[in-house]
Amino acid sequence: MPAAVVNQARQTLEALERQATQSHTQVDLFAAAPPPQVAVISPVERALEALDPDTLSPREALEALYQLKALTSKW
Repeated sequence: MPAAVVNQARQTLEALERQATQSHTQVDLFAAAPPPQVAVISPVERALEALDPDTLSPREALEALYQLKALTSKW
């Protein structure tokens, strides 16, 4: 799903949950979407973006997997 759709759904759900506890007014489901939240890019995602699997030899691909695995244990 596109990030904008997920963000809009999350914001709408949060608004509905807030209003359920505060009042009984209706949430405007057709209001403009709030600005998207800034996504935090993990070191693993950065490393994956830098990889070009079509140019890697089998040995280089294996080494890249080990490096990604090491990054996941740190993050």
